Amino acid sequence: MVPLRNLTLLLDFDEQYHRDQQQDEEFLHRRDRQLAVERGIDGSRRSLTAWLGAVRGRDCAHVSGDPRLRVWGWLRALFIAAGVIFGAAAMLGLLYYDGGRRISVTLIMAVALLQLLLALITAAQSWIGWQPWRGVFRDVLARASNEPRSMLRALAVPLAARVAQSGGLAFGLAAFVVLLGQVVVHDLVFGWSTTLQASAPAYHQLTTAVAWPWRSWLPEAVPSLHLVEQSRYFSVGTHVVSDPEMLGIWWRFLAMLWLSYVVVPRIVLLGLARLQLVMRVRRLLADHPGRAALHARCTTPWVDSGEGAGSGRLPASSAGPSVPPAATPGRVLIRWADAGDARLAHDWLGADAVTLSAGGAATLDQDQASLDKARTMGGPVIIVARGWEPPTGELADFIERAGTLPGNETIQLLPLAAGSPPSMIGEPALAPWRRFVERLQASAAVVVVDVPGKEIHP
Repeated sequence: MVPLRNLTLLLDFDEQYHRDQQQDEEFLHRRDRQLAVERGIDGSRRSLTAWLGAVRGRDCAHVSGDPRLRVWGWLRALFIAAGVIFGAAAMLGLLYYDGGRRISVTLIMAVALLQLLLALITAAQSWIGWQPWRGVFRDVLARASNEPRSMLRALAVPLAARVAQSGGLAFGLAAFVVLLGQVVVHDLVFGWSTTLQASAPAYHQLTTAVAWPWRSWLPEAVPSLHLVEQSRYFSVGTHVVSDPEMLGIWWRFLAMLWLSYVVVPRIVLLGLARLQLVMRVRRLLADHPGRAALHARCTTPWVDSGEGAGSGRLPASSAGPSVPPAATPGRVLIRWADAGDARLAHDWLGADAVTLSAGGAATLDQDQASLDKARTMGGPVIIVARGWEPPTGELADFIERAGTLPGNETIQLLPLAAGSPPSMIGEPALAPWRRFVERLQASAAVVVVDVPGKEIHP
């Protein structure tokens, strides 16, 4: 996929929006208001990238490497490859000459005009939102949009138009290259014939009308009346040509015909398909329901009521330590839901330490694979998590399983603040994490404040 920054911004924002819907509104207000004060984020489109980077703790991925668009990338590559193959084969078939019947100029004109018609139909159905291919590509679209509410479903029409126009352009370019190659290496003999009562002057008028895109600046590529008269042939009988070499002059007309009616329209319509995708993405991003809510949270001051999880205060019965302890040195650092940076293990624990991933977009099998890898490494395990998001039940289940690893009677949990470089979350935000580890029963977990020798206090 070509770089379309707004596209990956839309997908990331929509994904974060649905994730935030599962969180407490007071927590979201406090988080976004703090980001607005610290980084000048106001919910506008220009500040969405900074907001996503702060909330996720990493930069947004480029479109070219976005796994959510991988299916569309494969589909486009498949159409381009098929277009090259079928374009070359089609032109070889049109130019087939066995020394008997001449190559039909009329047939090549008909194929070129048919290609133009198909390109226009593809563009028209895209702009009006018609999807005649929905049933054909249902499985492909299901893989590209594995959630019913996925934003990719709203972008299926312009994405499919780009795929189709790319395949058509590949068809036209491959056929054009084959045409030029055949002209160079073979002595081609062109002619025209029809069962209809058509005279040479009438056919000349037809070719002149078809040549209107270039006839004013390239008259050499417009067939003359004499050429039309000499190149007509009949299936029965003989027609003596006074100058047989002139029959090959038709290639100039055919080359310009193919460029003007097949290649150039596909290039223009592919550009329009990209423009349609850009406009669609901008409209969806501007009208996204999460934009107004984000703007309100960023521009409205947050008042600490002193109650609830968002207040950051511990219940009176809490026995949690006022200052979290430092972590015990280990050899494995697990990033939960892509928290922190992939280099954390080497930076904090040494060159022989490893960084593993779990949670977030990872599957249960991938989580188990990370635990199996940690088991082979041995020693204490440190789990870093997104401290600006409330701990989840999935993390609790993962910690329960991690407690069964040898040498991990105590699970070390390190919540990080948003942004880079990695830093510890503030004291108010530690409250829900302390209550979280207190509720864990099957495993002893502890919130740690830093790694020995690597101060990461805020």
